[in-house]
Amino acid sequence: MLTKQSPHVELRPLVRSDLGTLFAWWDEPEASYLDSGDRAGPEQDFRERVLHAFDLVGMDGWYIIEDVSKRPVGYVLSRFYPEDPKRAEVAIRLSERYWGQGLGTASFDALLKDLFRNNGVLGVWLTVYVFNRRAIRLYERFGFAIEESFLDAKGMELFKMTLPRTTWNDMNRSEACG
Repeated sequence: MLTKQSPHVELRPLVRSDLGTLFAWWDEPEASYLDSGDRAGPEQDFRERVLHAFDLVGMDGWYIIEDVSKRPVGYVLSRFYPEDPKRAEVAIRLSERYWGQGLGTASFDALLKDLFRNNGVLGVWLTVYVFNRRAIRLYERFGFAIEESFLDAKGMELFKMTLPRTTWNDMNRSEACG
């Protein structure tokens, strides 16, 4: 279980009382467009499935990002799939009002450090819409590279970006040695 503090953020496991805040973030039009290609956010039936899944098995791998004042500002997540259990899918979402403050960078750094140092992953991957240039720049700063592009069900182009352990190790060598 990840509970990680940095000078700017703390990541803590998602609890059921966070779901209302999570759903409110999904209703932010610009963030929803950048995240899903749709300004409307998820439909009600999807939200109900999330509630049901949380009640059944929880949402392991989902972490609320809190700023130094303990305000929830977004979330990060990591998922492992049975067909490739040593590689994790990762994602991040910040509330629009907290963009540009370094909170996303600090949160993503904490998540990646936990995955590579404490979970022994061989790599991580994510998908991002090609028009989300700000997110792509963030991922590239962390060492992610575009592996492929593909179209979603709406015909919108996404990149699959990957970060292998070797690249992460090379980029974090001085920190690991220091």
